[in-house]
Amino acid sequence: MKTTFKKTLVASAILAFAGAAQAATLAGTEQTVTSQYLASTSVASGAAATTDHRAAAFTITLGADYTLNDTMTLTFTTPVKTALPVSLTAAVDNTVGAGKNGITFSLISGGTAGSTSATYRVTAIDVSTDTNTSIGVVLTVPAANLEFLKSNLASGAKVSFSAKTNNGLDLDTAGGAARTASLVKTAAQFTISNPSFARVIDVNSDRKSFVDADTTAVGADDFKVKGTFNIASLTTGGAVFARPLAAAAAVKHTVTGDFSWVVDDNTTTDGLQPKAGVFAFTGTCGTPTWTYSTTAVSLTCDAIATDTAIVIDPEANKTGVAAADVAILAPQSFTATSTVTYTTPAATENVINGIAAGSWTLNGSQVRVPYMVVGGSRFGIIANVTNHGSKDGAITVDVFAEDGTKLASNYPAGTSKAGSVTSVAPALLAVLGGSPATATKFSFQVTTNVPENDVIVYAAYTDNTTSERAIVNNDSKVQTK
Repeated sequence: MKTTFKKTLVASAILAFAGAAQAATLAGTEQTVTSQYLASTSVASGAAATTDHRAAAFTITLGADYTLNDTMTLTFTTPVKTALPVSLTAAVDNTVGAGKNGITFSLISGGTAGSTSATYRVTAIDVSTDTNTSIGVVLTVPAANLEFLKSNLASGAKVSFSAKTNNGLDLDTAGGAARTASLVKTAAQFTISNPSFARVIDVNSDRKSFVDADTTAVGADDFKVKGTFNIASLTTGGAVFARPLAAAAAVKHTVTGDFSWVVDDNTTTDGLQPKAGVFAFTGTCGTPTWTYSTTAVSLTCDAIATDTAIVIDPEANKTGVAAADVAILAPQSFTATSTVTYTTPAATENVINGIAAGSWTLNGSQVRVPYMVVGGSRFGIIANVTNHGSKDGAITVDVFAEDGTKLASNYPAGTSKAGSVTSVAPALLAVLGGSPATATKFSFQVTTNVPENDVIVYAAYTDNTTSERAIVNNDSKVQTK
């Protein structure tokens, strides 16, 4: 008792210095888990149930001299499923150069299953000489007391330390980041880089080729464009990866865009059957299977790979097609999705999920007119393309119903002659089947195969009842008002 009392007085006297100069530290093996493992029924790291995950043990190294009735609190970011130990004890260590107290912390609050904190109080100090100290004493929280529900680990799990003297002052406070330890962190099993099909369509080639050949990716063929789906999986990662990895059984790569330009090579069979070579793949793809539609193309492979690429070759679309019937390349944007099918658990996941995958843009004129009304024996259309340049170019229109439904795509609207004005109103009316019996609202886009700085689109509608004309602003390079 005399020794304990003396130690208490000494500890109180040097408390400020001990707290400032030393610091409690937490240490343990941070485990990595994946979303696939957290969703699985696999048992790893000795967990008691398939819904649980057991973290590794961690240690607390005290950084101050503690005395009776001092307290420490462990705070978890995720509720523990198992109850924490009712006491944490370190035996006295009087080996040469050690001189460490034996100390017992007893649980006084929290620490039950489902709790996020536990407070312990010093209930016993074992000293052998007056020179012993609790600075450097190591306490261990066993792994068996550190089980968590997998459903709670989406953001991982951390534990933090704080302490108070027996009269309520902060103790062992200088540790900073070392007073917090990560027990579990989450990681994506599948890592990706996104494909891109971006190219520029050349109006000087009448939209029949790209501005630059894709010589590095595919070869000296202007009409091919390649997007690579790069998907890799984490390896076993050693002991810190406390999970079995999901086993990828297959992957389906999908490119979504406007493929209405693709010729159906077999009109007697349902769906779209492109000509040979319009779609192909390079790189790794075991047991390739294709599906096609006018809005999406998919390639299914038997395993993920870092070099699987879908190649689009509009030139192959011309085979056996009369020159006048060959579809031009249409400006558009692509999205990409890669769906991995895996086991343990059996599930699918979009590891690339509808990301932007580049656009086919035009180095010519493309002007959107956001509103137009015609018909009802009242409204008429004025829609003129003025070409200030020196190049002639074909004009096409895309027409959209009021609700956004596309009524026509790349509809021929004549030729824009250099230094002239061309009306596209006849083409718009043709798409609509003539002037409608009732007033009809729509929008349209005008594409002209000449440089965009040479084109102005003037759009307006006339009201035969009031003899007025309403100009509709558009996104021409130069606005006409």
